[in-house]
Amino acid sequence: QPPPPLMAMVEHLAGPSGKSQSSWTSALLELQGSERNVAGRFNLELWRFYEAWQEPATASRSSSARKSAKEETLPASSSVLRREETRVALSGSFSLEEVPAVRIAGFEEPGLNQVYALESGLNVSGLPTWWSEDGRYFLYYAEEYRHWKVNGVRVAGGDGLTAVRPGGRRSGCGFAHSGEAAATTSLAAAIAPLWSAEGWFEVDDGEWEE
Repeated sequence: QPPPPLMAMVEHLAGPSGKSQSSWTSALLELQGSERNVAGRFNLELWRFYEAWQEPATASRSSSARKSAKEETLPASSSVLRREETRVALSGSFSLEEVPAVRIAGFEEPGLNQVYALESGLNVSGLPTWWSEDGRYFLYYAEEYRHWKVNGVRVAGGDGLTAVRPGGRRSGCGFAHSGEAAATTSLAAAIAPLWSAEGWFEVDDGEWEE
């Protein structure tokens, strides 16, 4: 007897929520998958709304009388309510799989203390990056220093992934970095500092502190 067919499942998620900051006012995510929920389709709607009162500049005009310049202030006009709205819709497919992850704790900046999962599709200096659960921070291997740096996306105050790749503008220094890896081409040796609690430094007011 053939196994029963898998039931289709739909899950709806809404945000932002929690303590993490977002540049979007709201986000709606719809996941459509099978009963095992290992692959399927997604629909993501992002909405941002901005509203503020804008004070107009004081207008003036000049007139000449009796060979002297006289400035006349015009009546102030009313403030203008400025509104901006942005909507973005994304759709595509997803798949779930188990990947290695590392938990980092002990930093003064609480946002850095998260679980970082391996993202093999996004590499820097030939090694994969590791991304935080909220997607705002990432770990990458800085080849010239032989250590791992914690940086972030632009909305989190970081430099972004493109800036830290070879040939990027590399502005800033990130938020923290690991101890130095051994001088070898071994992949295991390059990753080893990630598993060690020793040698980590965090930026505090522009200075590195252990």
